[in-house]
Amino acid sequence: MANKKNFHSFSIELADKYGVMEAIFLHNLIYWSVHNLNTNRNISNKSIWMHQSSSQLLEHHSYFSLGILRGIIKRLENNHIIESKRNGAFGLSYSLTEKGWEEYILTLGSNEREEIKRKLQIMKSKKIGRIGKNPINIKSPRDMTLVIKKLEEYPPLKNYLERNYSNSEAFLNMIIDSFMKSYDIDNLFPYVERMVEEYKSTPTSPLAILAKYFTRV
Repeated sequence: MANKKNFHSFSIELADKYGVMEAIFLHNLIYWSVHNLNTNRNISNKSIWMHQSSSQLLEHHSYFSLGILRGIIKRLENNHIIESKRNGAFGLSYSLTEKGWEEYILTLGSNEREEIKRKLQIMKSKKIGRIGKNPINIKSPRDMTLVIKKLEEYPPLKNYLERNYSNSEAFLNMIIDSFMKSYDIDNLFPYVERMVEEYKSTPTSPLAILAKYFTRV
């Protein structure tokens, strides 16, 4: 049986309106937008964001060049289907606009349509927690100490962080400030712990694992 990862899908309705390449990109954005809606992640200013760098987009869409991807994104922005914003030094983030959500919802069956509408309404009515500019004080010193201990349990990761960020605490401050502004602060520490567990069994560079984990939407 073929590996499902080798197949990408797209909406015929959206392809008819905006083009096949645009529909393929939208399928990826819609997938993560719905996932984040269901898990209450990457929500900022009543919008749901997909954080993916150019290299991550190219890795996922290996059949597109960077120039083609930029053209796709520009055309979708011009049609007011998506919007993008700078995500620190780590590339752009992407979100469906109101029109984008409406277009997606029109492709669904009636039951799915009502469920998505209901979840969007709940999301927009909620007060989303934001992280301030002094993240070290958001949680107790004990919590931060536990996370630092977790980071330093694995020597290759500890050595990498010390070599590139002075220490684990400085790295955590950078991660929190750069990546976590759209997350619920209560979920930050489980995210870090899961990231550490993932790193232990992954034979690639620590920074790549950390970046992939914290930009996974």
